[in-house]
Amino acid sequence: MQKKVLAAVIGGLLAVPAAVFADSANVNISGRVAVGVEMYKLSGGNPPNVLGYSTEQRVSDQSSSLIFSGSEDLGGGMKAWFQIDERFAPDLGTLAATGNTQAGLAGGWGKLAIGRQDLHYNELARLDAPRAGSLQDIISMGPVSQVNGTTVAIGSRSSNVIYWDSADLGGVTIRVGYSTNPGANEGTGVGNQSKDGALTAAVRYAAGPISAGASIWDWKAEGTADSTLGGFLGDQKSNRAWFGWNAAGLKVGFGVDSSEVRVTAGAPMTKRTALLLPVSFSFGADSVYATIAKMGKTSGGAAGTDHTDTDAQAMMLGWDHALSKRTFVGAFYAKIDNKARATYDLFALAANGATATAAGEDATQLYLGFTHLY
Repeated sequence: MQKKVLAAVIGGLLAVPAAVFADSANVNISGRVAVGVEMYKLSGGNPPNVLGYSTEQRVSDQSSSLIFSGSEDLGGGMKAWFQIDERFAPDLGTLAATGNTQAGLAGGWGKLAIGRQDLHYNELARLDAPRAGSLQDIISMGPVSQVNGTTVAIGSRSSNVIYWDSADLGGVTIRVGYSTNPGANEGTGVGNQSKDGALTAAVRYAAGPISAGASIWDWKAEGTADSTLGGFLGDQKSNRAWFGWNAAGLKVGFGVDSSEVRVTAGAPMTKRTALLLPVSFSFGADSVYATIAKMGKTSGGAAGTDHTDTDAQAMMLGWDHALSKRTFVGAFYAKIDNKARATYDLFALAANGATATAAGEDATQLYLGFTHLY
């Protein structure tokens, strides 16, 4: 009797995987592993760092991901779909579904989704993201997406999002999205909290060697019950546009970003304009990269604000080599030169634990990286 029961149990366990795979045959697994070693350094400062200049040697993850996605045909040209984007850090062993994680409907009219999604801040990255560089090497998502160190559009996936992506309209695609609160849970409904949230829209064009686009971002931050204030701390507005040309292995781009943030409740916005010029060239299995950016002086803000020496420059140089169609190695150098009152940072420092800049400090990173796509 016991042998018959044991045989039935084992048979049932062996049958489970077949049933699971049958029910999940439309689930795809993809993602990437991106890791490297780096030397990160801060120098200068206003006043200079009294503890001495900071040099950090690091083993770092660069947004490795494990993505589960799938869809179900609903008939009539409609389908339901989902994506679970798990971000993991091989250097720390952490895992969380903090990537672009969402579900929705799709058809000939495009795609509708609810969940968590990159919005606005990464629109310029199609111009300057290398294959095997670090996140910090993407200048468009770092200093070009900051107003003197204050990050615009979260600098990561926005939470609480509903958005629509159009179908391809002869090389043109459109995105319109809204988040009830991009950075956290929604508020309690007092004060201006019934009016808060972020609205974004982007239009992109790609045909032949030409790509171009524009994107807007308007975030009314969570406020207080005090209606006498002229604006709430954390409000943001941003407009950006870009152009790219890619032919015979040469890729040249140009981007401009005009952004403003409210750093003092009730005061006018603090504004700045940034310019981006990325160039890359691919030959055989190799690619070389160069990017320069200029963040202009701030303006506006609270009465009496001193805007002198609030500008900065950034650059990136790099090379990577394709070991296969999915595996890349590379070496990259990135630097930010901050004027005395500027506090711009490289992108995603919090992701690898690096130290943020103080006023006037310059940041540099030398990175040796490995990326595998699957």
